[in-house]
Amino acid sequence: MFKKGSKQTGTLNTDPCVVSEYGVRGNIVRFIQDQGSLISAPVVHCFNCVRKHLFFNMSVLEDVEQLSFAQLEMKFKQDLAHLGPHVFSMDLYRVLRTTLRGETHESSRKLLLSQSLGPGAHASVHVNLTELAETWRKLGRNYGMQVELQLTRLSNMLQEHAYMESTHLPVQIGPISMLYYDNDNVVLRHYEDMVVDECGCR
Repeated sequence: MFKKGSKQTGTLNTDPCVVSEYGVRGNIVRFIQDQGSLISAPVVHCFNCVRKHLFFNMSVLEDVEQLSFAQLEMKFKQDLAHLGPHVFSMDLYRVLRTTLRGETHESSRKLLLSQSLGPGAHASVHVNLTELAETWRKLGRNYGMQVELQLTRLSNMLQEHAYMESTHLPVQIGPISMLYYDNDNVVLRHYEDMVVDECGCR
């Protein structure tokens, strides 16, 4: 990719092999499209959500090319401001191995990112995948990723975070009497504030 730039003046030397948009060294920028497909999810596993397999073919990179930066960009068709009282919970997984149809995916994937996208969030999400993309270049190591988007009411999330259990506190404490032997003597003693007679909640 070539980019037209303005002529540099002055004594400062600029590195021609730096991609200024990302702040990393490099002279080639590649945009690799996702080749994955939607995954049908049972209702009991993921209610009111969308699951998708993400796959990027890294064979387009030549052996002599050094990978300096890889970034996943997920764009939404509309601005998230239209969600109103709803939010998206987004979970991004790395697929460790292939699974048979009907088999659970929990043991075959690893969680990479989990976050909530509300009305004030941007219409796109960026994730640094440099380390993972370098692994994908090795033969037989690229199983892609899975992303889950689930719609949740904002009020439900606030209730989950704001929920606190009630605390029980003693409001009335009474004494306790103890009768025991001490050197063949019968002793009766009273200890104040040892028994909770009444408690309240706050």
